[in-house]
Amino acid sequence: MAHSEFDPRIPSADELQAIKQAAPRGRSNPLIPARVFPVNGWKIVESVPSVAPFGGQAPIVFKTRISSNGADDVMVLNGPMGQMAVVSHPDVKPGDTTFTPAQVSIRPYAGSPVAALPERINIDGRPGVIALHAGQVAPAMMMPLPDPTFLSIAWTIPPRGDCHNLQ
Repeated sequence: MAHSEFDPRIPSADELQAIKQAAPRGRSNPLIPARVFPVNGWKIVESVPSVAPFGGQAPIVFKTRISSNGADDVMVLNGPMGQMAVVSHPDVKPGDTTFTPAQVSIRPYAGSPVAALPERINIDGRPGVIALHAGQVAPAMMMPLPDPTFLSIAWTIPPRGDCHNLQ
């Protein structure tokens, strides 16, 4: 769902540069439309079927940024169905006329969530998930795997151990 004035067009590189230079730091930007209550109502911009089927207990749905893409993701924790679904959109190129269709990732999920929040819970910059399950006192936590980055300080140091065959 989006407001009826929703524009799916992606700004070009020149437009992004103009937006960046249009206002001094910390001030409102005249090239970015102000966020206002939608006067002309709402419209469906995309439909992703079968992501949150339920019967009885409603699934927990929230916004997160777990996929490392530029756009927000939607996560669905569905205890009765035993699944966790993430709806994400791949990054687009500047100048594209619309966003790319959603990608859905589904994995098994055990538990009966009653509440969940996306929160940063490890060294990685992406948020993990803290969930409260029915009948449990301690919260359940899921975290994204950190992306290990290695920095070589000198090309003259000979490789050692497991790093010998890495490319």
